[in-house]
Amino acid sequence: MADSTLVHQYSLPRCLVRALDNVSVTATITNPDGTAVTFDAIDNYTLFRGSTELHTSTGVTGAAGVLTLTGGIPAASLPATEALTDDLIEVWTATVAGQVHTWSRPVYLVRQLLNPCITDTDLTAIHSDLLDHIDPDQTTFETQRSDAWVMLNKWLIQKGNRPQLILDDWMLRDVHRYLALFTIAADFASSLGDGRWRDLAHGNQQTGQIGYLAKAESEFGKLTFKYDFDEDGKPDDGDSRAAVPVVFLQEPRDPWGCW
Repeated sequence: MADSTLVHQYSLPRCLVRALDNVSVTATITNPDGTAVTFDAIDNYTLFRGSTELHTSTGVTGAAGVLTLTGGIPAASLPATEALTDDLIEVWTATVAGQVHTWSRPVYLVRQLLNPCITDTDLTAIHSDLLDHIDPDQTTFETQRSDAWVMLNKWLIQKGNRPQLILDDWMLRDVHRYLALFTIAADFASSLGDGRWRDLAHGNQQTGQIGYLAKAESEFGKLTFKYDFDEDGKPDDGDSRAAVPVVFLQEPRDPWGCW
């Protein structure tokens, strides 16, 4: 049985690339306070399409709260004939403190991954003093860039987009950069108590300054990109899509059938 007091940490559905060896397949399980659990025994991993098992394995190891599928998922389990979908689910089973637990996660089977297009250089190009204020336990802003990437992917999914079908990653660059700068500025505002960073993160109504979160939202609202509607991996004429769909509202007809 699953125990709600244990935390299965993940931010997005897992993406597995069809017809390739997916070698890194892990699950992080913690206690509510963030400390790692200790596994008494580890049973298996299974990837399902509906009730059909696409891949199952007892070759799972567990250490420091991390379950690892040894060897990952081979290409033979996800051949090119397997239909692309966003409707798979993976299930991990292990024993903790004498109880059997299961943890599940949605899985997308994709042709290719959507990749970020920014580095720390893109951030320091705007604020050259960012590294002067970085947390002592960090040497890069990889955590903030990753958090911003998760936020951007969630925005895309919430608006009905499947990120893995976006063909021109670079169109997301500005939104990703604004979200990363928002995350950094909000962190600095908290840790340094500096009004400058608070204004950069959230804006200042009195001065008219626009914060990075609002800039990201505005840029996201204008986004269009090449979208692989037919899932063939190639751009076609008319394959452009807006990140935020346009909704046209019409007044209801009157009882006489007239407008």
